[in-house]
This record gives sequence, structure tokens and C-alpha cells, in this order.
Amino acid sequence: RLKSVALPNSLVTIEDGVFGYCQSLESLYIPDKVESIGKEYLSEVFYECKSLKAIYVSSVNQYYTSVDGVLFNKDKSKIITYPAAKGTAYIIPEGVEIIKYSAFLNCSNLEKIVIPSSVKEIEGAAFLTCENLYEVIYGGTAEDKKQIKIGQLNEKLLLADWYYSYEDLSTKTCYICNSVAENLNGEHIIYDEFDDLLYYYNNGEKVNVDGLHKIDGTWYYFEDGIWD
Repeated sequence: RLKSVALPNSLVTIEDGVFGYCQSLESLYIPDKVESIGKEYLSEVFYECKSLKAIYVSSVNQYYTSVDGVLFNKDKSKIITYPAAKGTAYIIPEGVEIIKYSAFLNCSNLEKIVIPSSVKEIEGAAFLTCENLYEVIYGGTAEDKKQIKIGQLNEKLLLADWYYSYEDLSTKTCYICNSVAENLNGEHIIYDEFDDLLYYYNNGEKVNVDGLHKIDGTWYYFEDGIWD
């Protein structure tokens, strides 16, 4: 069974579907002169490559690059292919603007994805068949998300739980029980540093502020929570 491939240095084009259904393929090396990989829309170069863990690219290739086994265009403004067997969680690097067609196709193991605020477009079928994707951490706000152009066949992405980031939580207003409370620097909102949570007192009873989570040192709020 084919597990790894080192393509010839003279290769210029990798045709669409060339590695389709190579279910034992684990790694691939893209040589110096490759200028195009598959077709622009709904590429199936790595279709059903369920064991693929890494795509490597020659450092002198002028069109593509690889970061930790993930395929990007040369300036890393576009993420092209995340190997299907790479892992259950991935942080898309800051600076990526476009998530290409089929970028996460067949990534059934993917459960969590971090999308930076730099992303402006998520092309069609980018997350097709990501059956277990349940959490998206987005570097912008809910309003910023509305500005992202999201193509068709990305239902799994849209149905996942989305978390958003505030640049400065201390300037935001918290709405509790339909009334305006103090902001995060006010006396009514208390931060428990030991447990990393926020709470307030209602008639002497301690009430946790739901919908707000601290992940890797950054606060995020849940789309359907009480924060606005």
C-alpha cells in the first residue's frame, strides 16, 4: 500500500484526483517546480486520503509552502489543504485571509478549529464531511463574523458552537436578568482568578456568568450566551 510519495523535480502540475482514494497515503512531498495543484474549485487531489498526516513542500517552490504539514500558498494568505489524519484540533495562523475550497475535506477527526480575525472568505465545501466539528473559536466578534463570505456546503462549520473574542472586555457592558449591570471593572461583577470564572450576587446567592469562557489566556463569549 502506498504510504508516502516523493514526486519528481520536473513536475509542474498535480492533476485533480491523482491521489484520490489513496487511503493508506500518509505523507507527500511537493517538489521545486510545481505551479498548480488540482482545480481551483472543489479540488479532489486528496479525496478520501483518510490516513494523510503531512504535506511537505520544497523550500524553493515559488507557489506553495507547508507549515507543520499543512499546505498553504506561498505567502500563507490561503490555507489549501489540512491533511485528513493530522489531528482533532487546529489553529489557523494569523494572516490567513482565505480558507480554500475543500481545505478540510474528509477531516472527520477534526473537532475544534481556531479561525483568526484575518479570515475574509471561507470557500465552498471547505469543511465538507467534517462530521465531528463542534467548536469554532473565532478571533473577531459576532459582527465581524457576518462580514466573512462563507460558501455553500459548510453546514458543519455553521452548526458548530462559535466562540468570539473581545479585544478589551473591561470596556464592554454585561446584561444580566435583562438589566444593565456594571462592566467588568465594576463592583457587581466579580472575577474568580482561582477558578477562572465571573460571577455576581443576586439576593445573596452567587450566580456564575454563563456564556463566557477563558481559553489559553483569552476570554471568549458564546454566541447564544448573555453577553452582547
